Amino acid sequence: MKKSFNEEQIRDKTDFVRTLSYNMQIMRKKLGFTQRYMAEQIGVSVNYISNVERGKTEITAYIVQKYCDLLGLTPNQIYNEDTNRIKISDSLNDNILKLNKKEIYIAGETVKTLLKSRNYNKTTRE
Repeated sequence: MKKSFNEEQIRDKTDFVRTLSYNMQIMRKKLGFTQRYMAEQIGVSVNYISNVERGKTEITAYIVQKYCDLLGLTPNQIYNEDTNRIKISDSLNDNILKLNKKEIYIAGETVKTLLKSRNYNKTTRE
């Protein structure tokens, strides 16, 4: 049995997709990623990314999840544009820009170690 949608449901879906797409673009820009980078990482064309961000093409759950993974955010955070996390991210980015190459490398390695430790602790608790 095929489910049909009324006009309000269609409008709600359109608004949801438009908001999600727009916020994906805003978050990408705030975090300093280009459409080219996102396209390369996801395995799609830059044109596709552009169309997704402008709400011109149907967005799939796969693309949303890939965006989230690359941006370090959840779909809910992107949809609601979680400002607290973005403020923290902006602050981190500002501070990283003050570091020299060696310090940036050390900071990156420290973050990797923290993430590995967090993942290790998750698996040992399960």
